[in-house]
Amino acid sequence: MATRRHARAILWFGAAIVLLIALYFALELALKVPTTEGPKHHNYHLSVSASNGVGSLPIFEVRQGDSVTLTVSSDRPGSVHVHGYEKEVVLNPGGNASLTFTAGRAGRFEVHLHDPDATMHGLAALEVQPR
Repeated sequence: MATRRHARAILWFGAAIVLLIALYFALELALKVPTTEGPKHHNYHLSVSASNGVGSLPIFEVRQGDSVTLTVSSDRPGSVHVHGYEKEVVLNPGGNASLTFTAGRAGRFEVHLHDPDATMHGLAALEVQPR
């Protein structure tokens, strides 16, 4: 009878170990943080004209570390400035200008048109989500 109890105890002990190992691997899979994708490249286009009215401004969404190319076509002179990144590109009437940079800082950054007379107009917002 003692050997039967001993065998039963060993069986229960073995089952408990198998159950604990199964739980360990199940929890490891459930809690595993998915790997984030690497940086991406985003191309955005803005068109600036004398007839642009005030309306809702586009929001360009990227993740921290992504590269951004902002291409601007314009029928008027001025410059486009990405505030917070201090990136700027000069506009010539009838032409295109491009600005490429890495979105290294998270937050929301305004993109403005600066007229030659120093007035400023909102064009878009760059929203950089943390990675």
